[in-house]
Amino acid sequence: MIIKRIKYSVIFIVMLFAFSHLAQANLEITEVNYNPAVKANHLWIKIFNNTTDEVDLTMWSVSDYDGTSWHHHAINADGSSFLSPNSYAIVAKASSTTIDDFKSKNPEISDMLFYGNLTIENEGVLGLSNDKKTIISNKSYGGAIVPSDTNSDSNASDTSSTSTSGSVSSSSSSKEETKVYNITTKIISPKIVTAGVPFTLDHNTTGIKKEKIILGKFVWNFGDGMKKEGITSDPFSYIYQYPGEYVLTLSYSGSSFSAKPDATDRLIVKVISSGIVISSVGTFADPYIEIENNSNYEMSMSNFIIKGSVHYFIIPNGMMILPKSKLKLSPRITGFDINDLTSISIIDTSGQIFATYPNKVASTIKYSTSKNINNVTSENIVKSDIATDNQNGNPNNVIDLNNLGVSAVNSKEFNLSKGAYAWFGLAVILIIGIASVILIRRKEEIPDYVEETISAKDITIIE
Repeated sequence: MIIKRIKYSVIFIVMLFAFSHLAQANLEITEVNYNPAVKANHLWIKIFNNTTDEVDLTMWSVSDYDGTSWHHHAINADGSSFLSPNSYAIVAKASSTTIDDFKSKNPEISDMLFYGNLTIENEGVLGLSNDKKTIISNKSYGGAIVPSDTNSDSNASDTSSTSTSGSVSSSSSSKEETKVYNITTKIISPKIVTAGVPFTLDHNTTGIKKEKIILGKFVWNFGDGMKKEGITSDPFSYIYQYPGEYVLTLSYSGSSFSAKPDATDRLIVKVISSGIVISSVGTFADPYIEIENNSNYEMSMSNFIIKGSVHYFIIPNGMMILPKSKLKLSPRITGFDINDLTSISIIDTSGQIFATYPNKVASTIKYSTSKNINNVTSENIVKSDIATDNQNGNPNNVIDLNNLGVSAVNSKEFNLSKGAYAWFGLAVILIIGIASVILIRRKEEIPDYVEETISAKDITIIE
């Protein structure tokens, strides 16, 4: 009988321990960033998974208490929806259209990222629920009092400390000492680039101790049919050949044999056409160069080369041209003189010609011997001057665009008459040649019959 009682007691203790452990194995809010001085795109809460299993956060909701009742808000995943055991996640006050802006404004955040339509005021109470009924855990911030009728297990969040930055976090220090970070990777790239112009790509990949990772399996996919894979990933340059929007992705795996990457990131890169042109140049007294940006975007010309007929100038790193704007480069800076202005090219960092001046088109340039290059007027040389000179030329040399059919016929007839003359001349030459050959051969073949039939033996003196 005593043994039976001991057996039941052991079973009861084991079950009590199991239920007590299960009661503690929940998600909890460890920090609330509610600083009223920051903008809305900096508000977030931090959640800790103190269980031994992965938890799908999208099956949970963040709840706020308005003094009388709880209001539940869905949690959405920016990437994977599963939070690993003993790991942290950030739930931002954002939507699917503003989460990218949140990430750009909070680059220091390395935990898994989620978002939802949270209500974060100057003070309040937030909780977590997995059925939108029962509050599993809660946390007060900004001096608010936790309600007593939450039906929640709030053992992990009864005590809290508020920092001067306006965030509230758990007062337990042992949990911070054993904190394990997620492996994350972040693409470092401009979001707007120019077609045909190289730009630099880099990444920031960190491990479970926030250490920077430089070795592993890095796979870049540029979204234009190209990819790059290697065990190291140093900064490198890439060129998109055509305008458009491309999805740039990076995946990192600690092992080359891993089927699933440990961390991924993606970025939409907008590739635009170049709007840079050499709009005008100066005069003999002031041989400047004017560059214009016709696009709707700010353009970088870092380390581009401006090449004149004699000299060249390297544009310093960091020089930008605003959209729909012009800027003039002084000859005191470039070192150019009037001789350089006859032919100017802008060459990008890959060695490709980016823009030229003047834009020479053979069918529209009219040459004149009456102009002297030394007689340069005080007016700037611009592209419209070439068109004006062409308009002042001989109207007989201008094709009538309104009567292209007649022009084409006249041109064709002229070409046919020239061909007829050529064939006629060739025929005359052939006839003369054949006649000459026949005459020469006849002269050689006609025998001297008189010489062959009369000789000294044939002559007899009669008297």
